[in-house]
Amino acid sequence: MLDGSKTCFIRCQRLMREGDIFEAFGAQFKITKVEEGILEETCQRLWTVAGYDSYQDLVKTWIALQESYIPTQTVWIHHIKKVRDEFISSKANHRRNIL
Repeated sequence: MLDGSKTCFIRCQRLMREGDIFEAFGAQFKITKVEEGILEETCQRLWTVAGYDSYQDLVKTWIALQESYIPTQTVWIHHIKKVRDEFISSKANHRRNIL
């Protein structure tokens, strides 16, 4: 994620909306798009940008986390973009501007 190679994540449910900001690994990311998909098609199409070494690696991880793999299952693809190398809350940012 930090180097920009992972530009999406796949989940069973919609977790965020376009424009939402979140922190991960000490950086700030923005949700650029959220779309609905079918698990099998999504895994085949997006395994590289979801941060996996292979389609099989993504499926193996999915099974480990979800305890099943239903190819026709509806999933949510959250597309992301790093917007800041470090997360600064609005309060901290305000303090920083005062100094």
